[in-house]
Amino acid sequence: MKERLLYIDVLRGIAILTVVYSHILLFCVGYSETSFVTDLLRKYFLNGFFFLSGFMAYKSSPSSLNFIWFFRGLWKKVKQLLIPTLVSGGVYCVYYAGNPYAFLADGAKGGY
Repeated sequence: MKERLLYIDVLRGIAILTVVYSHILLFCVGYSETSFVTDLLRKYFLNGFFFLSGFMAYKSSPSSLNFIWFFRGLWKKVKQLLIPTLVSGGVYCVYYAGNPYAFLADGAKGGY
């Protein structure tokens, strides 16, 4: 097992809190005006969140089995991310009178 880097974990925690802060401001409060601090946090820590998440997600695999390791990792991601998203989206569609458009392109998502 690899040794954890404490400073990377701290930076990632700060970046996660910045993502939560930005989502609360944009989607919960509806606050569209920004300040210098908010712009600074969004400019550096949101990008840092993606960078650090990719840095921490990297795993080396045996060179002779790259093809097998790739599909094993892909299937694991499908089970962890795609299937729960589709299930929760299906529940959302049933709850809101079967409107799949609301799940895929709701206005609250801001065009994502």
